[in-house]
Amino acid sequence: MSDQPAAKPECEHYWASLCFGGLSVRLCQLCHEPDWDDVRRQHAESVRAGILSERQRLCDELGHDHYVIFTEDRWTIEHSVECRLSGHMATCRYHEAVALIADEPRADLLGRWRIDQIDSEGLPALVRMDPETAEAQR
Repeated sequence: MSDQPAAKPECEHYWASLCFGGLSVRLCQLCHEPDWDDVRRQHAESVRAGILSERQRLCDELGHDHYVIFTEDRWTIEHSVECRLSGHMATCRYHEAVALIADEPRADLLGRWRIDQIDSEGLPALVRMDPETAEAQR
């Protein structure tokens, strides 16, 4: 006689949902086996929701703004956190908008600017940022 437990007979699985640890677990009323596929699906959804929630929190905390910095001979975009996380910096519409006005260096644009919006012609609306306070100069 073997010490191994007998194999469970095949079960037709009569499912019922029970709340367990924040998940609604489907448990067979006959063999008491959980629906593992459903548990894995719910876990994946909660992880995905947590990641998206944390991403949104970071974007909200660090800001959604794009900035442009003009120097005597070039310009560069400071992309928003959301833009960086999405991986779309190479095709960013803010970059394209600034490129339309930045073909030649202009002394009146030197410094850091927040890009407030892009108009219907694709041109950026810029607001100069005060270098000492990092606040917009109106």
